[in-house]
Amino acid sequence: MRLFLHIGMAKTGSTALQNALARSRDLLRRQDAAYIGKKPVFAGNSGKDVNSYVKLSRQSHADQASLAEACHAALRDRHDRDGRTTFIASREGIVEWDLLPFVQRLAQLMDVRCIAYVREARPWVSSAFIQRALRNKSMSGPIPSFDAFAPELIGYYSFVRNWAEALGPGLVVRQYRSDDIVADFAEVTGLKLRSADRRIHSTSEDAESLLRAWFNSRFEGSSGPAIFQETVTPHGTLSAPRLDEMIARYLDHSSVDAHLAGQSEIFDYFRDVHGIDLMPDAASSRPKPDRAALRDRMLDMLIELQMQNAQRISDLEKRLAKAEGSAD
Repeated sequence: MRLFLHIGMAKTGSTALQNALARSRDLLRRQDAAYIGKKPVFAGNSGKDVNSYVKLSRQSHADQASLAEACHAALRDRHDRDGRTTFIASREGIVEWDLLPFVQRLAQLMDVRCIAYVREARPWVSSAFIQRALRNKSMSGPIPSFDAFAPELIGYYSFVRNWAEALGPGLVVRQYRSDDIVADFAEVTGLKLRSADRRIHSTSEDAESLLRAWFNSRFEGSSGPAIFQETVTPHGTLSAPRLDEMIARYLDHSSVDAHLAGQSEIFDYFRDVHGIDLMPDAASSRPKPDRAALRDRMLDMLIELQMQNAQRISDLEKRLAKAEGSAD
C-alpha cells in the first residue's frame, strides 16, 4: 500500500486540488485508489477524539506513533475490503504543525510520499497576509500591519525545509503555478484526475479586503470570514460595480457628437427652415466628468447617509427599548 499525503503550503491551490480529488472518486476507484479526505482515519475507536490533523499535532510524540499504527490498520482494512492499494489525503496546514512523528512512524509501516507546494515568495506573502490577517483574523488584538506580520509569514517556508530535511526523499517539493495544480499533482502521483469544477477561493478586490480589515478590527479575538459574510454580505459576495465604470457608462457623454452626426438631417432642417441652429459648436456639450471630484463628492454623500442611518438606528433602538419596557 502507498499513501500520497499533500501537506501544503497554504495558498497554493489546496482547495482546488481537494475539489478535484473529491470529483475524481469514481476515476480513482478504477485505479485501485481512494481519496480519504482532509481528516486522519483510524481503525476502531483509536483516535475517536482526534478528528483533525490539528488535534493530532497536539498529541505526544508517542501517542502520534500509536495513532499512525491505527491509521495504517484502517487503510489495511480498506485494502482488504475493496482492494484499494493507493490512498490520497490532503490538508494544506499539515506542514505547519508538529506531525512529523506521526508521518515518520506511518512511513515505517507503508510507502508514504508527502507532497508540498511552494509559491513564489512575493505574491505568496501578500496573498497569505490577506487570507490570514484580513479575511480570517486568527490573532487576538488589532490586526497587525503587513510590515509587522510579514516576517512571521516568511518563516512558513522554514516549515517545508524542516520536513524536507527530516523526510529526505519521502517529501516531494514542487513549485506552485496558478495554471493547474491538479495536473501537476496528477503528474507527481501518476494518477488520472478530473479538473476542479471551479475556482473556489477567488481573489478578493483590494476594496473588499480593506472592508474586511475594518470590520474584523472591531473584534478583540479571532474573526473568521463567516462573521463578515453573515453580517455585511448575507445575500452573497460583495460585487459592487466600479465607480469608474459607472461614470463611464452613465456620466461620460463625450460620444454625443458621433450620435448626432448620424442624424444631422433633422438639425439641418431646423437651421434651414426655421433659422435655429441646434448644433452651434462643441462648447455646449456636457463637460467630461471630473472623476476625482466626483469620488470626493460621493464620499461626502456616503458619510452623510451613514450619519442619517446611524440616527435612524438609534431612534429604532430607543423605540424598541421603550416597547420592551412597556411589555414588562
